[in-house]
Amino acid sequence: MATYIVRRLLIAIPVLLGITILAGAQPFGRKVLILALLGVTATLSGAAIETALSGAYNLCQFFDLAWGKNRPVKKVSAFTASWMGMLVLACVIALTGVSPLDLVNVSIIFGMVIMPLTYYPILRVAADRKIMGKHVNSRFLTIMGVVFLVLITIAAVTAIPLMVVTHSGKP
Repeated sequence: MATYIVRRLLIAIPVLLGITILAGAQPFGRKVLILALLGVTATLSGAAIETALSGAYNLCQFFDLAWGKNRPVKKVSAFTASWMGMLVLACVIALTGVSPLDLVNVSIIFGMVIMPLTYYPILRVAADRKIMGKHVNSRFLTIMGVVFLVLITIAAVTAIPLMVVTHSGKP
């Protein structure tokens, strides 16, 4: 019976990580399956912690707070609290059952919406001779930057309506 279930899962589309693990471990037996599960668990845990640490680094550097995973916890308490908080928040989001791909799609759309707001100040500073000195952009580069700013703004304005109309790209 168990072999039948495993074979039926292997025919299914691998939408779950467990199905792909079964597909790779099924020909080799139970010991390889356990080894594969341990490897995937270690890999996913490491990636989750690394992502949380990255977010904490960004947060602490932005607010000029002490940070670093090799420093004592008491000296970098904001850093420690922020990476642990991000890890807990990620677990809560995962437990809600939201599709990670849907979450990525929405994140990309909203990232596109705010892109002109981050691109414009950089373009202004790059064209300012007082700030940039000899490294200031030429007139041609500034014009090309404005052309790209217009294209980015058009994409930003149309991003949310296109997401709604296309149902985030789903048929």
